[in-house]
Amino acid sequence: MTYSLVFSKQAETDLIEILQYTLDNFGERQYWIYRDLIKEAVDLITSDPTYIASRARNELAKGARSYHISRPGFKASHFLLYRINESEKQVELGRILHESVDTHRHLPSNFPR
Repeated sequence: MTYSLVFSKQAETDLIEILQYTLDNFGERQYWIYRDLIKEAVDLITSDPTYIASRARNELAKGARSYHISRPGFKASHFLLYRINESEKQVELGRILHESVDTHRHLPSNFPR
């Protein structure tokens, strides 16, 4: 079963900033590669929110999960932070964060601790 995707405002901003940074610093070719990589990751978690490569992150917030964006031969520097809303059959994408940030300081405002 495929879940619908709901972006938080913070996740929308993250996506825009990540892609703009990629375009500005690595060029148009890399922009499209990274954009497609993020899209593949989002498609994966909406088709299987508890995908084996995702992790439960209850230490961050109740019901939080993360999925590190990657594909064979290409590891990205970002991960998706999300939670599953079973009653609405939605994946709520809270943030798209760089692996180097302090995740606790960048939690989505709507993720209760």
